Amino acid sequence: MPVLYETVVLVNLGQCIQTLEMLFRRPDIARHVRKLVLRPGADRSIVSSIIRKVAVRFDALHSFEWDGDEMPDEDIWFALRML
Repeated sequence: MPVLYETVVLVNLGQCIQTLEMLFRRPDIARHVRKLVLRPGADRSIVSSIIRKVAVRFDALHSFEWDGDEMPDEDIWFALRML
């Protein structure tokens, strides 16, 4: 499990929503994520709100990459820095 979820790359809105919601429900899996790469497309607000919620589950996160059409909401950076 640790190696499988060490790097998580999500390449569209559907994948972002589905996987991030699963990681919120499964803290036993989320704790293995060390690098998270998001390419959500145009709808940043949905993904930003999920990230704010799930950020507390990322115990090992050390690298975050946002590659969306627009910058994420500002409070997403605060939530991730709180780790």
